[in-house]
Amino acid sequence: MRIARWLGFVALLLAAAGCGGPRGKTPPAQPRGDGVQWQIKFEEALKQAKQQGKPVLVDVMATWCEPCKHMQRDVWSRPDVGELSKSFVPVQVDGDLRSDLKAKLGVHGYPVTIFLSPEGTEIERVLAAVPYEDMLKAMQGVLDKMKVSK
Repeated sequence: MRIARWLGFVALLLAAAGCGGPRGKTPPAQPRGDGVQWQIKFEEALKQAKQQGKPVLVDVMATWCEPCKHMQRDVWSRPDVGELSKSFVPVQVDGDLRSDLKAKLGVHGYPVTIFLSPEGTEIERVLAAVPYEDMLKAMQGVLDKMKVSK
C-alpha cells in the first residue's frame, strides 16, 4: 500500500512539473513519412527562411525526453502537420547538443516549439507537448500573423 501511494505521489509531482506527457488526448498518429521534414542545421534554416520569406519552426527537444518522443510520434509525424509545415522552414534542435542555442532562445525545458520570423525574431512559442490540433492552430496562427504584418 505504501508503494502505491508513493508512486501516485511521484506521478502527481511529474505531472505538475510538466513531465507527465501531453495535455489532452491525442489520437494515434498517421503512418510516418508524410510528417515534418526537418532541417539539420539551425543556421542553414535561418538562411533559407530569409531567402524564401518563410517563418522558422524550431522544435527544441532532447532524445531522452518522453514528451518530446510523444511530439515526434503523435504530432510531427502526422500528414496534416507535415503539410502545414511546408509553409515554414522546420528545424529540430537537440538542446542537449546545442546548449548555445538553448541559451540564445531562452529554453529552460523540453519540448519547446519556437516560431521565428524570416529575420530570426520570435513570433510565438509553445511550451510542453500539446495535442496535434493545438499545434496546427499555433502554426496557422503564426502564418496569419505573418500575413497581417506584410
